[in-house]
Amino acid sequence: MIKKKALITGIYGQDGFYLAQLLIQKNYHVFGYVEKIDITHELHQERSITIYECSVVDQQKTWDIITQIQPDECYHLAGVSFVSYDKDEEQKTLYTNIFSTQILLTGILQSCPSCKFYLAGSGEMFGNAIESPQNENTPFNPRSAYGISKVTAYHIMKTYRQNHGLFACCGFTYNHESPRRSPLFVTRKITQAVARIYYGQQKSLSLGNIEAQRDWGYAPEYVEAMWLMLNNRNPIDYVIATGKPQKIVDVLCVAFSLCNLDYKKYLHIDTCLIRPDEHIPLIGNPQKIYNDLSWYAKKNIFDIIKEMIHFDIKILTEKRSLCNEVTNTNSM
Repeated sequence: MIKKKALITGIYGQDGFYLAQLLIQKNYHVFGYVEKIDITHELHQERSITIYECSVVDQQKTWDIITQIQPDECYHLAGVSFVSYDKDEEQKTLYTNIFSTQILLTGILQSCPSCKFYLAGSGEMFGNAIESPQNENTPFNPRSAYGISKVTAYHIMKTYRQNHGLFACCGFTYNHESPRRSPLFVTRKITQAVARIYYGQQKSLSLGNIEAQRDWGYAPEYVEAMWLMLNNRNPIDYVIATGKPQKIVDVLCVAFSLCNLDYKKYLHIDTCLIRPDEHIPLIGNPQKIYNDLSWYAKKNIFDIIKEMIHFDIKILTEKRSLCNEVTNTNSM
């Protein structure tokens, strides 16, 4: 049986990792490319994964990879994925997220037009939304360079779908977490801080508006939704979310309580970390993807946080054990 081939940009990232694992289980040959190869990364241990070194904005090299692989599916997950209001980051965010999408779509159209294309969208595309929860028909109203870049990339993708007949679709994914989440995001920032405070390696945790609400899901479940979208009969865009808002303060309380700690003793409110006012919370309505593809979020944020806490404490425990072994060896 001939294996299907999938190309994943940003394969080292949280979603890229879980998607690669899912596709291997489904007997795919997985290809990916990253800015810089790390041979110690565990994905290199998989025989069914081939990873190239390539910038997402390197047009010729990207086209060469597509021509060589002839993928059946392409998941565009790479790019600047963090919402920043830093003016210095705006140009990089806009250039990377927009141009990389155009490069991939052009390469697919030229070399393998039957390849199905998934674009990683975001709830941030709705920005200052006119309604909550948001659905596939909610107008875009981005409030950051990141949101603008995703909306622009979406319209490029939609043009290739409408004008050239490509099977291309976008998942408007809301926040999704796991132990592989970057510390740039509040959930991992919290769980790492709790683990360090528990071991006496950190004294406080600085956050912004802890009353802010988020729609948090589980990354391994969200990549399954991505796969379902590309294996749908038609290229349809979907909101991928839980539809259940939770406050940051509730996550804080649960995270610290797992280690028998009171977050109020360690929390520092930093006004510099407070985002512009969110008059209407970004909460997704996943009804359409449930109706069409029978997908829904199963794991709640508190169980996800528990998994992340255990992971971060395990890392520190192993580091402490290793340090003790080295100390004991040197003292002999």
